[in-house]
Amino acid sequence: MDKNRLLAYTAITTMVSVIGFIIYVLFLLFYPITILKANVQPYKVKTPVVQRGGKVIYEVDACKFRDYQGSVTRFFQTENLIVASEVTIGSILQGCAKKDIVVEVPSAMLPGEYNLFIRVVYDINVLRKETLSFTTEKFRIE
Repeated sequence: MDKNRLLAYTAITTMVSVIGFIIYVLFLLFYPITILKANVQPYKVKTPVVQRGGKVIYEVDACKFRDYQGSVTRFFQTENLIVASEVTIGSILQGCAKKDIVVEVPSAMLPGEYNLFIRVVYDINVLRKETLSFTTEKFRIE
């Protein structure tokens, strides 16, 4: 093989490899993926009145299509105030189900009407995160 043919072969191989890599990265970034779909929004609250320091229970009715672990952050939300709860690892199994979730109400919460705002973040791959947001019905803290 002469020098020019070797150089052309190397250049074409390199260009095809780079184009293939770019297509793969674009696939990782933009491929549509459905992880979790809520069947009911807002989620139903089973304890409409909760004492400070008590527990609020809400029912998650959702279908999970992929087996990814998500970090879940819950916020107690009123019109003027948002109080963050702890960050936990999501425990919804793959498939459709209803599950009761228990969240402890901080004893320092002011009395009033609240709802929970739930944010779930899934690490899809190295380049991509998927953030989903849900809410609950209103409940009262006394």
